[in-house]
Amino acid sequence: MKLIKVGLIVISVILVLNFTGMLNDEASQKVNNVVDEFKTKINELEYKDKPITEMSLKELSTNISSDIIYLKEDVITDKGLVLTGKGIKTTINPTGKKVLIAEVDATESKAVESMEELLYSLTNKEIKIPEKILEKGNFTITVENINDEYNVSFDI
Repeated sequence: MKLIKVGLIVISVILVLNFTGMLNDEASQKVNNVVDEFKTKINELEYKDKPITEMSLKELSTNISSDIIYLKEDVITDKGLVLTGKGIKTTINPTGKKVLIAEVDATESKAVESMEELLYSLTNKEIKIPEKILEKGNFTITVENINDEYNVSFDI
């Protein structure tokens, strides 16, 4: 009797998952594509042709603040260099696992442009923030050091 109950429950779960499309290969591929769309891998981060790991936080702050006038030096803390502007707060720690964390208000176009400019300056690749992310409002950009590669991701 217990075996029949377990069998009916398993069959019910499979039918529900199939009905909702969870067992469909197309649905799985769409989920994988969405995740891949918002991640970019970079081999090294440099600013003005110098690795950011070799720069002091003060030097990095001065360079970024002079090149991207929207971002101003806020403070140098134990967590790293904090740069702010209207609708943006960026923490940069070249030696940490999370090299850059930026909280951005998508309604502030200058904040979005400044982040794209900063990402270009660091990676020498044009990284555009996807429209899907901009439509959601506030988002976070994270640059992580994973196995000596940098991973840029956008989170809502």
